[in-house]
Amino acid sequence: MCRCYQVQGGKEKFRDAFETVPGEDYSDESEDIAVITFSRMVSEAMRSAYILKEEFGVEARIVSVCSIGPLDETSILNAASETGAVLVAGEDSSDKFTDLIAASVMKTADAVLMLFLQLCK
Repeated sequence: MCRCYQVQGGKEKFRDAFETVPGEDYSDESEDIAVITFSRMVSEAMRSAYILKEEFGVEARIVSVCSIGPLDETSILNAASETGAVLVAGEDSSDKFTDLIAASVMKTADAVLMLFLQLCK
């Protein structure tokens, strides 16, 4: 299961600035990049998406992966193919969960650009 977040403009408070939709119900909104992440990195991804939109006009879809049993590959692959650019963000370089998500995206040739980023603590 995944949740998708997208920044909605014109909100005074950061916490009110996001629309949240279950991954299977999300419809393509022509975002520029998909940020696929989990756990504590979701809030960092949301902050980044907010800054990208407000300061640079870049639309980002945040895909929060809630579980690997089973991994919601449909939502992940939809995000990759619909945006054409993917950033997989994990907490550290030994994160096997991030590797699993990246491997899922790499199974398809739909993503024009694949950025694999693991942020070290």
